[in-house]
Amino acid sequence: MECWYYGTPMATPGELCNRTAELLGVEPNATAIAWRTLRENGKVTTGGRGRSSAHCVPADAANLLIATVGKLPLKSVFKSWQRYSTLKGREDATRSLMERVPITSELASLKEGHTFFEGMTALVTSATSGTLQKFMLEGLESDDEVANRIATGFVRVRFTAPYPQAFIRLHKNNHERAVGLSLKYTDIPIEMNEINEWAEKPRLADESGDLTHIMEITDHTIFSLGELLRGSK
Repeated sequence: MECWYYGTPMATPGELCNRTAELLGVEPNATAIAWRTLRENGKVTTGGRGRSSAHCVPADAANLLIATVGKLPLKSVFKSWQRYSTLKGREDATRSLMERVPITSELASLKEGHTFFEGMTALVTSATSGTLQKFMLEGLESDDEVANRIATGFVRVRFTAPYPQAFIRLHKNNHERAVGLSLKYTDIPIEMNEINEWAEKPRLADESGDLTHIMEITDHTIFSLGELLRGSK
């Protein structure tokens, strides 16, 4: 049975993989391998072929992004996806989200201690429904401001390695004040005594080294995938 979202048929896995590869500037094989790995582990929408092919939902796009962008050099695709997707949001950052001006209904519904996968799904869902784009454009008073939206605000998702952490940031400059949110996903302890204990533990061989990796995607990718999922091709 086809999956529909906001009354519009969504993208097939092949369309989602190809568009994601194009947006990230990677070989199509990279997203195809990531999708196949997620499918084999029951983490994406599945279906038949041709007219009965599965149609993707925002959670599928979120998982594909995490598995592709978050591929750690010394871990498999699935282990890398597991490592990032299960990171928990810091409670103080989540509370700050609820205390600020509501960004989108999807993001505002996130609970304390939600995972990076849940945060990414909410982000892509808001781009698919259009509430994220509406938020970024609200309050801009001229066509020049709309045309230069990047100068007035941004959406960024950052992955860091070798010790995995992730960040979701939204920012918009209104004329009276700046609004936005910043969510950090990590399992590094907060308390100093816990940090010391954590630092003394032997680091895993595949989460060590002095070379820091920073991978970041922006609203261009998030908005483009939202358009694809709602059928604006």
